[in-house]
Amino acid sequence: MAENITKLTFESYSYSGPQLIYYLDLVNQTMKLKTMMYYGDDSPNYWLKENLNQEQCETIQATLQDLAIPKWKKEYLNPTVMDGEQWSLTVVFDDDFQKNSSGSNAYPLHFDEIRAIFTALDEKKNTVFRKYRF
Repeated sequence: MAENITKLTFESYSYSGPQLIYYLDLVNQTMKLKTMMYYGDDSPNYWLKENLNQEQCETIQATLQDLAIPKWKKEYLNPTVMDGEQWSLTVVFDDDFQKNSSGSNAYPLHFDEIRAIFTALDEKKNTVFRKYRF
């Protein structure tokens, strides 16, 4: 398996909304945020896009490699919580190997580092979506 991550999609949602979809493309050096106010929302969806420079991409790549994502379990569940956050992560490596992991109110170690990569875009753009973060 190759070491370099080329793309990553992170989704975070709850029963009461919103659904946030973060997309990272390290090849094309872009990061995007899409939001829906609740699952199944068919209103216009908005993409916020941020172009990244080479240094940002290298920093993100190093952060992601430190998380050992290929070793994450397929699923993380906390059956004692009926509502809360559900999430999914899809990572594509430069040899087209794909790793999928998801969870409901349970997370792998250092999971917040994934969220921190993407919330930087939201904070920089100073969007109304910041108030909906979990």
